[in-house]
Amino acid sequence: MNNINKENNSEDITIIYNDQNPSYYNIRLTFDKIIGNLATATLYKPFNEKQKEYKNILPTVIKWSAEYELKRNLAFINHEKLLELYNKLVDLNDEIGYEVETEIAEQLVYWYWNLMVLRKSQIEKKRGEN
Repeated sequence: MNNINKENNSEDITIIYNDQNPSYYNIRLTFDKIIGNLATATLYKPFNEKQKEYKNILPTVIKWSAEYELKRNLAFINHEKLLELYNKLVDLNDEIGYEVETEIAEQLVYWYWNLMVLRKSQIEKKRGEN
């Protein structure tokens, strides 16, 4: 087993994930989960017309992920846009419901929520509120 340092920056991210700890690896994992599920949703035929709606969200998240790599900070993400896309993902999940046997839509809501929590945690940590 890998040694986990005090900053939670182990390369073994599956062991260390914590949505309250805005470490690089936790944020990176969250972006990867969102992007992977969005990419899958854009081509998942049972989603029918919803595929286009997921496809419209994907470039924004990819842009945020790339910008995070440069800045190592999530504060640049506009709070209103973040909430707008979250609400869209929730609506899509609700519309898809149990009609389609997959957890893609549910996983998107889960990981996107984690992104919002990590953003908030990172901002509070930088302000010294944690």
